[in-house]
Amino acid sequence: MTSRAPLISCIMPTRDRSGLVAQAVRCFQHQEHHPLELVIVDDGGAPVADALPDDDRIQVIRLGRPHTVGQMRNLACEASRGDLIAHWDDDHWHSPRRLRMQLAALVRSRRDVSGLAAVLHYSPAGGSVWLRDYTHPDRPGLAGGTLLYRKSVWRRQPFPDINVGEDEAFLNQVPEGRLLAIDDSSLSVAVVHNRNAGRQSLHDRRWSQRSPDDIAEMLMSDWSFYAALRGGTTGSAPRRAPHSDAINLSGHFMVADGYGTMAEYIALGMDRAGARVNVLPYRIVEAGLSKRLLELARASTLDRAAPLLHHGTVDAGLHLYQRCREYLISTMWESDGLPTAWLPAMDGARALMVPTRWCADVFRAHGITRPVHVVPDGIDPAVYHYQPPPDREGVTALMVCSNLGRKHLREGIAAWKRAFGSDPTARLLLKAHHQYGAFAADDPRIAYVDVNEPSRGIPHWYRQADVLLALGNEGFGLPMVEAMACGLPVIALDSEGQHDICAEVPELVLPVPPSGWEPHVAGSYGRCGKRAVPSVEATAGRLRWVAEHRDEARAMGRASSAWVIRHRNVWDKGPAMLEVVEQSVEPPRTLRTRQAAVSAGP
Repeated sequence: MTSRAPLISCIMPTRDRSGLVAQAVRCFQHQEHHPLELVIVDDGGAPVADALPDDDRIQVIRLGRPHTVGQMRNLACEASRGDLIAHWDDDHWHSPRRLRMQLAALVRSRRDVSGLAAVLHYSPAGGSVWLRDYTHPDRPGLAGGTLLYRKSVWRRQPFPDINVGEDEAFLNQVPEGRLLAIDDSSLSVAVVHNRNAGRQSLHDRRWSQRSPDDIAEMLMSDWSFYAALRGGTTGSAPRRAPHSDAINLSGHFMVADGYGTMAEYIALGMDRAGARVNVLPYRIVEAGLSKRLLELARASTLDRAAPLLHHGTVDAGLHLYQRCREYLISTMWESDGLPTAWLPAMDGARALMVPTRWCADVFRAHGITRPVHVVPDGIDPAVYHYQPPPDREGVTALMVCSNLGRKHLREGIAAWKRAFGSDPTARLLLKAHHQYGAFAADDPRIAYVDVNEPSRGIPHWYRQADVLLALGNEGFGLPMVEAMACGLPVIALDSEGQHDICAEVPELVLPVPPSGWEPHVAGSYGRCGKRAVPSVEATAGRLRWVAEHRDEARAMGRASSAWVIRHRNVWDKGPAMLEVVEQSVEPPRTLRTRQAAVSAGP
């Protein structure tokens, strides 16, 4: 459950700039954040209200005599109803994402004032573009026309009664640790004209000339307005490719990895559904990949007019985000704390896709306001399917996991030893990959294999076992559904991503509760919240039940296989994700340009 979004009050002091005001109001009406209000303070000769649309979110305070900009900002703040105030200068273009992105950053940082660290400036008269850097040598530098702050800050220190520099004087009263500089110049463009409140010295070292291409994509939908500012000439709009009906898919592709396996099936599923897919690997291991996937990859190039769907960890392949007009992210996480480095890219996405409801809840709890869609991972029924298990002496348990702390290999071994003691017929198979951490078994009944297999799936490992121990902290838990599809009973940690299936079909799994929680330290990301630790005693009890109830355990495995084939079929994933992309892009449109194909396998 998410809390209601806060009201943001946008404030605009203006004087005899009805044309600029009308354009700034259009930017206000296109904002992706809601709820909003716009407070305009007008002290010009001609009332600006005559140029405004009928919108009950807009109020105009009409003054009978000229006031300083500082006075007008104070009047607007006093009249505002929101707990947050945004500067909405009349001569700025404001991205539809601006308030959404700034609010998310401000909330997460727990600071009081945010603003852009650098702003693009466009001079219609000369057609030139400049970047103004507001970096300050000893404190965060924020552009005054892009501020978003808590109203309580203004109440403590209103704007001084001056025309130029009132925003800088305001910021100088805020402690440095309460300021947040945002490094995203795509959120606002200032217009340079002969009536700017402050003089622009383009020869200052803080100014650097940029290409008009830097603003072409941003201003495209409003180009007729900005072209008209060029001394009365109409001007031609920058060339822009029409919206493409293709889709770019970035990810790493390899069959020995969960993300890599799903990336291939997403590409193939979208391809089968009739989409024109550009496969853009930021990493690829060709061994084991299908002929069709390799054909797509070799024929693909980045289409900047097409949406990008990024599948993988959020910060992998980041360079592609800025090169595409719009992007979506498919990812997951395994603890209750997300890497802070991921959040800005997630804020800029059209939508997010995650494989479990648990992931969706974690993302929303971190202030992500973009739509979050749950599209489960799955198995290929041609690879993972039920086969009657052979009769064998003793119980063979299997763990499919690397030797990482969050996989809880240690707890699994301890539970297995507690359950079977010195039973010579018991076996424990440990199937790892990626060679993460050395491991030496101290019991001859334990076999440890750490190798990347270029086979399509690992059903041969599941068929050697009688039960799977799925005790890791997972964003989804792919071994869990693979084992279920093969007909194995699964003892699963009932936490994080695996909780979805434990809650959905509790009669088809053997859940174990957490015995406690531990910090989740995720490599270079640092500490990311906490993660569950499985109960060794409960796990041992589940193992003993399997040993003592072989027929019931096998019946559970057969029923779970039928459920997985119906509800976690991987060929449903690509088309479902394609549908999310089609609904999320602007404008919404079909990306299925060919008749859907029917195929029995990759």
